[in-house]
Amino acid sequence: MADDPTANEVAWRLQNHEQRTDRIHGELDTRITNLARDTVSTTAFAEAQRIRDVEAQRLEREHDEDLRQLRDDVIKPLRDDVETLKKRPGMTRRELWLVLGVVVGFIGVVVTAWAASKGAGK
Repeated sequence: MADDPTANEVAWRLQNHEQRTDRIHGELDTRITNLARDTVSTTAFAEAQRIRDVEAQRLEREHDEDLRQLRDDVIKPLRDDVETLKKRPGMTRRELWLVLGVVVGFIGVVVTAWAASKGAGK
């Protein structure tokens, strides 16, 4: 029987199989070791997430405080000024009487000067 393997051939095939298996296991071990080295631990990840959440809350509080301060220091005074200007008439009665007094006085001066110039000519 020429097709039957010999003991040496079986030993050779077994040795080749063991070498391939050792090589494959070594490659897998290297990949797992590299992955573990590059992977962040769950403790470190949880700590980073906690720090991120605390920072986000701090930034949100600062943002809210800045908006409140902007409303109190800038927007509210401007709104009050605009409301004051809306309520203020174009010209108050006092100002109207002052303007009318000046116009009447000016007309009086012009009429007096005209009358004086007409009377001086006779």
